[in-house]
Amino acid sequence: GFVHADETPFFWLGDTVWSAPSRATEEEWKEYITYRSSQGFNLIQVNALEQHDSSGDNEQRSPFEETDGIWDMERINPLYFRQLDKTVEAALKVGIYTAMVVLWSSLVPETNPMWDVEKRNLFTADYAAAYAGYLAARYSAYGVIW
Repeated sequence: GFVHADETPFFWLGDTVWSAPSRATEEEWKEYITYRSSQGFNLIQVNALEQHDSSGDNEQRSPFEETDGIWDMERINPLYFRQLDKTVEAALKVGIYTAMVVLWSSLVPETNPMWDVEKRNLFTADYAAAYAGYLAARYSAYGVIW
């Protein structure tokens, strides 16, 4: 099973909220994690990227700067990642770890042509490596589970 760094057992009781970083308001997020914490949950699973197939509000955020709706993967959107910081920090404050998906398969060439990704660039191996390195550097201090 899973254990903490000090070898004490860790029982993974999690919930999946893939779209929270790109869709939830701060108020919605705090209400959600407070409720889940009160129920004994200790982990949430999120997608570090905007979720392509989810419903959302008018606050939809994008992890990269865009031109005509197309991601420029060489230009991180700092506002998006500041919001993701707040998402992870708020969860930790109520005792909830974050398990973060680095890259959804629909954004990798030749993985699932059925999904509509026309408005996005696909990740090349170089972009994926740079992006994963960025996330690891940014979130290593938060105890994020990959």
